[in-house]
Formats: sequence, C-alpha cells, structure tokens
Amino acid sequence: MLTPHIQNEDITNKSNTKYQDNLTKMHILNKIDLIQTDIYSLKRYSLGCALAENEKNNQREPWKRMTKQIRSLLENMFHAGTVDNNKISGEKMYEELLKRA
Repeated sequence: MLTPHIQNEDITNKSNTKYQDNLTKMHILNKIDLIQTDIYSLKRYSLGCALAENEKNNQREPWKRMTKQIRSLLENMFHAGTVDNNKISGEKMYEELLKRA
C-alpha cells in the first residue's frame, strides 16, 4: 500500500487530520481498483473464457483425404503457376476446383 506524501510540517492536529484524510482517500482508491479488477474478471468469465466446456481437448480431428482427381488438379494448377508468371489466385483456384470436382 502506498503511503501519502506529507510535507514537512509540525505534527499538529491540523496535519494529523490531513494525514488521516489522505489515508482515507488512498483506502477508497484501493477499494475502487479492487472493484474494477473484479468487474474485469467477471466480464472475462461471463464471456466464457474460463468455462470448461469451451476448453480445447487435445484430440485431433479426423483427416479428410483428397481424391486423386483433386490432387492431380491442384498439382497441375501449381505447376502452371510456376511456369507462367500469371499465377492463379486462391479464390480462382477454389472456384476452378469446385467446377471440376
């Protein structure tokens, strides 16, 4: 906890009340900080970041094998792109695969 800065004064009733006021303000600010962090953690929890059902399990999804026809189409597109400077974009390649598959 931070202590408030007090100027060099005689410790009198007046300075003692200032000190007490500063301590009270510091205490209130610390409580506000704690409340803000609690609200932040509640927001994260309510978003589902900490829920067990949203955790990823370490099981791999089953692989989907591509057919020989799709593989040969992709190879041809790749080789045509390396030979020719007018390379096919990913979108065009996807559209072409949908047409031919």
